[in-house]
Amino acid sequence: MAQRSGLPLQIHDRDAHEDTLAILDERASADQRIVFHCYSGDAQMARRLAERGWYASFAGPITYPANSDLRAALAVLPRELVLVETDAPYLTPVPWRGCPNASYVMAHTVRFIADQWGVSEGGGVRPAAGEHRGGLRHLVRVTYPVMSVGYWVLRVRFERVL
Repeated sequence: MAQRSGLPLQIHDRDAHEDTLAILDERASADQRIVFHCYSGDAQMARRLAERGWYASFAGPITYPANSDLRAALAVLPRELVLVETDAPYLTPVPWRGCPNASYVMAHTVRFIADQWGVSEGGGVRPAAGEHRGGLRHLVRVTYPVMSVGYWVLRVRFERVL
């Protein structure tokens, strides 16, 4: 349905990585825009997404100390394929873990990712934000479909928050 409508397909594949990738390999077109919402895969899966030009959207769990697999996945993804989300009211980032999540808390996730990339608030913010805008424009195309408006807002905030 998303492909016929010209919209990005959003996937939430909790505990079904291999099955999901197999179905998408079989059914998705080469140019289909796909976002893995609340990405929970490892670096190997991230490489497969990158090979296909699919997006991984990270939420608060990337900030949790035990989630080294998520940080390894982030490290292998091209920056233009990385999105940030809240998944509110769940998955609040450190230091607010355990509290209800909301968009204003997303700044902690964005800063954490920037830190993982070695991007400081003073130094590499503009180039990093530019990479994200380019990837985001490809994802949402010129029409900015309703399904992806939230991601556009998050990307604009990436530049302003950092």
